[in-house]
Amino acid sequence: MLVDAHCHLEMYAENIDMALRDLEENEMMMIAVSNGIPSYERTLAAAAKTPRIIPAFGITPHNAADVIDNPEPIREYANRASALGEVGLDRFFERDPTHYPIQADLFDLFLQAAEKNDSILSIHSRGADREVLEMLNSYQIRRAVIHGFDAGHEVTQVAAELGVFMSFSQAVTREYRGIIPQWTEIQTALRHVPDELLLSETDAPGMSPDIPPSRPLKKVIDHLSEVRGIEREEVIQQTAANMARLVKGVPGLSRQASLLEEIGS
Repeated sequence: MLVDAHCHLEMYAENIDMALRDLEENEMMMIAVSNGIPSYERTLAAAAKTPRIIPAFGITPHNAADVIDNPEPIREYANRASALGEVGLDRFFERDPTHYPIQADLFDLFLQAAEKNDSILSIHSRGADREVLEMLNSYQIRRAVIHGFDAGHEVTQVAAELGVFMSFSQAVTREYRGIIPQWTEIQTALRHVPDELLLSETDAPGMSPDIPPSRPLKKVIDHLSEVRGIEREEVIQQTAANMARLVKGVPGLSRQASLLEEIGS
């Protein structure tokens, strides 16, 4: 089974049926993240059509200042969801330091919900890996995934010590060399992520909602195979096994867990 640990499924919009067919045809399991309540409701509607989607409720750190003054609806949704994402901190795109404490307050709300409900967390940590890991270390959270992992080897070691899954997107592939500033460092991290904490993702659709998610995902898998020096099928099996461990026992995700267990047996 192919694993897409971070996708903005509802942003396929009028192409959503194409994306759903792609999930079935390529036997994929996807964590479909959201950004706000309407986004999450659309994601839930898509997830009702197939057990191949793990719907996640989240608000990106970029939008924290827009919602932090009315946290109760967010807390209510966060406590009902089986997975939370996209959430976290950003120090790369967000250059206004007055927004950093606001981001932390919102992330803290999601961390509380994840600890309370044993939820999955899909975390944005661009430029803020150390701060994210410090906050995670303050809670008892068993199911955290840093999406679009782009840190160096030292941060990789800290994440591994905390049992945090690290998910790699198409930004690690060779076509992004020269575009992603820390591309070389990411390759080093990619080689050293423990097998049991490795995940693949697309972060799709980006600017290409007409391209099915399996296409960029297969590029990621090919690159993981090359850099880690293992067969492509081994990457697929390892990431599927890791997704199965991530999902097993999460309230509300029994259909997804059963499907992952069936494929792995």
